[in-house]
Amino acid sequence: MKIGTVLTSFGVILSPIVYPKLFVRNASEGLEKLTTWRAYFDQTSDAVHLGYVIEGEEGFKEVASGADFIFGIEGEPEQICLAKGRPRDLGEVIGFGIKNGIGPNGVLFAKVKEGDPEILQWDPWSPKRTLNAETLKQGIRLKGQEKSHYITMTLAVIWATLSVITVL
Repeated sequence: MKIGTVLTSFGVILSPIVYPKLFVRNASEGLEKLTTWRAYFDQTSDAVHLGYVIEGEEGFKEVASGADFIFGIEGEPEQICLAKGRPRDLGEVIGFGIKNGIGPNGVLFAKVKEGDPEILQWDPWSPKRTLNAETLKQGIRLKGQEKSHYITMTLAVIWATLSVITVL
């Protein structure tokens, strides 16, 4: 019983340090797929490039939960996509009616299982923020911290319970 108490106390100490790093590391493959152009659509003189991570691929769960945390997704996502191109071409290829903005620009969106795709991030006058996926990366870090807090709280309750049982 005392060994369990000691091991649980180590878990309480280490989980807020280790878990967020593991969460971000698991998400890195999904982020790499998202920011690697995997599909191309030719429009007029330019092309629209599309990076995506699909449900079932490594890192999808972390990317989707970070996107849901920071942007909010209505429905269950099956694909998170990042498209790059001129705003007019983005609107034609993706179908969101995007017309204005400076280019090349980017739009981060989610395809959900039931319903229409949802725009998560579209900043027509500051495309670098969307194309670098900085807000999404911040959401992934915050989601990892949130999950580590749940783990820490659960382990702290187990530790307290074991401590009381050991003393009695």
